[in-house]
Amino acid sequence: VGEDKRRWPKVNKRMLQLLEEGLETLGVGLDSRQMDAILLFGRELELWNSVIGLTGAKGEELIQKHFLDSLAAVPIIQEFVNCCGPQLVDLGAGNGFPGIVLQIAIPELNVTLLERSQKRCGFLQNVAALLPQFQIQVQQQDLSCLQGNYDIVTSRAFRPLQDDIVADMKRITKKGGVWALYKGDPAAAQLEAESAGLQTELMDIQVPGLEAKRCLAVFRW
Repeated sequence: VGEDKRRWPKVNKRMLQLLEEGLETLGVGLDSRQMDAILLFGRELELWNSVIGLTGAKGEELIQKHFLDSLAAVPIIQEFVNCCGPQLVDLGAGNGFPGIVLQIAIPELNVTLLERSQKRCGFLQNVAALLPQFQIQVQQQDLSCLQGNYDIVTSRAFRPLQDDIVADMKRITKKGGVWALYKGDPAAAQLEAESAGLQTELMDIQVPGLEAKRCLAVFRW
């Protein structure tokens, strides 16, 4: 634990226990290299958070609401990698969730982090530079300007599925690709999809320690 604290100064035994127990509950195995990367990401998040306000969550809340929430979808995302391909773009990736965590947990991914804010892109680029063993690219631009074709499109707390957003997401998705969008209450996610004229498959995700409903809204193309 002492070595872990040097990597992430404010990490404590309880936070590490929550993370390790959560990983076990989710059936997500991380080796020592991946755990080191998670802790390094946590350290950088803490250092930058006080300056540019990446998240209001701290301590145990940060582990549950951000790290474990992002990790809860790893088994599903792994299946999409196997059937669709490894090219993933995370829309509105300002604080690194879920994109950086997914990249660490599924090393065969090739993750692009899309973010408009220059300050937040500075944070993301710093983390990417500190994790050269992982394939993380950062794009500072609006979705409407993004070029490329991706196997998997994901987002967490991104903009609603309005017509212009849907059109741009379709434009950057490969044929046979999939959207895996982190959402809260399934009923609200279903309503959002119907309002956008889209058919979705809702996959429940259970986040250890959280009572709030969470799901992935999955769209296949």
